[in-house]
Amino acid sequence: MTERPGGRFAAIAAVALGAATVAVALATGRGAAALAVLDAAWLFWAGIAAGGVAFSAAVRLAEGKWADPILPHAEAASGFWLPGLVPLALLAFDARAWIPAPAGVAAAAARDLGGAIALGLVGRAYLAHARRDGAPAVWAVVYLLLYAAVLSVWAVDLVLALGPWAPSTVVPAYYFMSALLAALCWGTLRLLALPGGGGPELRHDAGKLVFGLVCFWGYLLFAEFLPTWYENMPDETGFLLARWHGVWQPISGGVLAAVGLVPFALLLTEWAKRRRGWLGVAVASVLIGTLGEHALLVLPSVHWIADLPDVAVAAGVLVGMTGLFALASARRPAVA
Repeated sequence: MTERPGGRFAAIAAVALGAATVAVALATGRGAAALAVLDAAWLFWAGIAAGGVAFSAAVRLAEGKWADPILPHAEAASGFWLPGLVPLALLAFDARAWIPAPAGVAAAAARDLGGAIALGLVGRAYLAHARRDGAPAVWAVVYLLLYAAVLSVWAVDLVLALGPWAPSTVVPAYYFMSALLAALCWGTLRLLALPGGGGPELRHDAGKLVFGLVCFWGYLLFAEFLPTWYENMPDETGFLLARWHGVWQPISGGVLAAVGLVPFALLLTEWAKRRRGWLGVAVASVLIGTLGEHALLVLPSVHWIADLPDVAVAAGVLVGMTGLFALASARRPAVA
């Protein structure tokens, strides 16, 4: 996939807007709002970057030849690793500016940045072996184990550590599986945008996997809700209740619909999975819902106020991070 000059210019302009938004927000006392949104956006795009390679590694280990046309599109997101270290470093070393009660800032920064660097290096080694050898079993296994560990650490430091509630053992797994689902949807959406859209058989196979991961996403969400509900302990229920009041309630409902109900309904039949439009709407719905999900994971914990200036800051930061991801993943790696 070649870069379009107009698209590249738009991505660069978006990155400049995002950087300017963060700088102005930090200078005008709205740094907490900007960095909280930056955290949510970074978790979303970094999750897709890491999840794209995890999807590739899992498919190659399972010898799933059907997915070969999707893999280059999913792997392209790995270009975000290096530029993505810049916002992560800002989040980690400026933690006191946006986390209500930061603890062990230096240790958390070392964990998050060290994990990101290690994941990127192992991912690059895996991709190099995959394109050369075609069956990099050892590197694939190492990457998948590191993927689960590093994204779990990110979930602990950049989600669970933000609020006063008891830590959850489900949220880390929920995050890295949500990232895997989003990466699959991102790669599928890129494929659907090409002439022919991959063909009915490939769309059917991709649709089945999307449908299965959506069901598993719902299972993990229920696994978080059910024990919290029946134990009814304030230090655990607060995490969920904070996301089911005020402005967050309709957003929570929208996420449930976008990631769960819409793709489940659209992809329920074989006929629908084979249709380019239906599959495209389903995966786009998952991506939009997952972005909203990441906002829900972060913003209620930092008492983010949705007034007009903060919304403007959020829009600028989100545009900037989207531009950075688009710029970094514009070139598609060669097919293995």
